[in-house]
Amino acid sequence: GMDAASHLNSILIFVAPWHRKVVVFADEGIIAKVDASLWSGAVATVTSGFRDGHFTHGLVAMVESMGRALAPHFPPAPNSNELPDTVER
Repeated sequence: GMDAASHLNSILIFVAPWHRKVVVFADEGIIAKVDASLWSGAVATVTSGFRDGHFTHGLVAMVESMGRALAPHFPPAPNSNELPDTVER
Protein backbone atom coordinates (compact mmCIF):
# COMPACT_ATOMS: atom_id res chain seq x y z
CA GLY A 1 0.00 0.00 0.00
CA MET A 2 0.85 3.66 0.05
CA ASP A 3 2.25 3.42 3.56
CA ALA A 4 5.24 1.46 2.22
CA ALA A 5 7.00 4.67 1.14
CA SER A 6 9.89 5.43 3.49
CA HIS A 7 9.00 9.13 3.94
CA LEU A 8 5.22 8.57 3.98
CA ASN A 9 4.97 10.95 1.03
CA SER A 10 2.87 9.05 -1.48
CA ILE A 11 -0.03 10.48 -3.44
CA LEU A 12 -2.68 8.56 -5.33
CA ILE A 13 -4.80 10.43 -7.85
CA PHE A 14 -7.96 8.49 -8.64
CA VAL A 15 -9.94 9.59 -11.68
CA ALA A 16 -13.35 7.99 -12.28
CA PRO A 17 -14.62 9.68 -15.44
CA TRP A 18 -17.80 7.59 -15.60
CA HIS A 19 -18.76 9.02 -12.19
CA ARG A 20 -17.21 12.43 -12.89
CA LYS A 21 -15.06 12.17 -9.77
CA VAL A 22 -11.46 13.00 -8.94
CA VAL A 23 -10.07 12.03 -5.55
CA VAL A 24 -6.60 12.70 -4.17
CA PHE A 25 -5.32 10.39 -1.45
CA ALA A 26 -2.22 11.60 0.39
CA ASP A 27 0.02 9.73 2.78
CA GLU A 28 0.27 10.94 6.39
CA GLY A 29 3.70 12.53 5.90
CA ILE A 30 2.27 14.88 3.31
CA ILE A 31 -0.91 15.61 5.24
CA ALA A 32 1.20 16.70 8.21
CA LYS A 33 3.17 19.24 6.15
CA VAL A 34 0.72 20.94 3.79
CA ASP A 35 -2.49 22.87 4.20
CA ALA A 36 -5.72 21.05 3.33
CA SER A 37 -6.50 23.72 0.75
CA LEU A 38 -3.87 22.12 -1.51
CA TRP A 39 -6.23 19.22 -2.17
CA SER A 40 -9.32 21.27 -2.92
CA GLY A 41 -7.27 23.53 -5.16
CA ALA A 42 -5.80 20.54 -7.00
CA VAL A 43 -9.22 19.02 -7.59
CA ALA A 44 -10.58 22.40 -8.74
CA THR A 45 -7.72 22.68 -11.24
CA VAL A 46 -8.32 19.27 -12.77
CA THR A 47 -12.11 19.53 -12.85
CA SER A 48 -11.89 22.92 -14.54
CA GLY A 49 -9.73 21.39 -17.25
CA PHE A 50 -12.10 18.45 -17.60
CA ARG A 51 -15.12 20.75 -17.87
CA ASP A 52 -13.43 22.55 -20.76
CA GLY A 53 -12.63 19.24 -22.48
CA HIS A 54 -8.89 19.54 -21.77
CA PHE A 55 -8.40 16.26 -19.92
CA THR A 56 -4.64 15.88 -20.31
CA HIS A 57 -3.99 19.55 -19.62
CA GLY A 58 -6.16 19.42 -16.48
CA LEU A 59 -4.30 16.42 -15.07
CA VAL A 60 -0.87 17.85 -15.92
CA ALA A 61 -1.77 21.22 -14.37
CA MET A 62 -2.93 19.48 -11.19
CA VAL A 63 0.21 17.35 -10.87
CA GLU A 64 2.46 20.34 -11.55
CA SER A 65 0.71 22.49 -8.93
CA MET A 66 0.93 19.75 -6.32
CA GLY A 67 4.60 19.19 -7.20
CA ARG A 68 5.41 22.88 -6.69
CA ALA A 69 3.61 22.89 -3.32
CA LEU A 70 5.28 19.68 -2.13
CA ALA A 71 8.84 20.28 -3.37
CA PRO A 72 9.94 22.42 -0.40
CA HIS A 73 8.90 19.63 1.97
CA PHE A 74 9.89 16.67 -0.20
CA PRO A 75 12.63 17.74 -2.64
CA PRO A 76 12.69 15.69 -5.84
CA ALA A 77 15.26 12.91 -5.86
CA PRO A 78 16.44 10.85 -8.83
CA ASN A 79 14.83 7.41 -9.10
CA SER A 80 12.73 8.02 -5.98
CA ASN A 81 9.65 6.08 -7.08
CA GLU A 82 9.41 3.56 -4.22
CA LEU A 83 5.98 2.15 -5.06
CA PRO A 84 4.73 0.24 -8.11
CA ASP A 85 2.72 2.17 -10.67
CA THR A 86 0.10 -0.53 -10.90
CA VAL A 87 -3.27 -0.98 -9.23
CA GLU A 88 -3.52 -3.94 -6.89
CA ARG A 89 -6.82 -5.59 -6.16
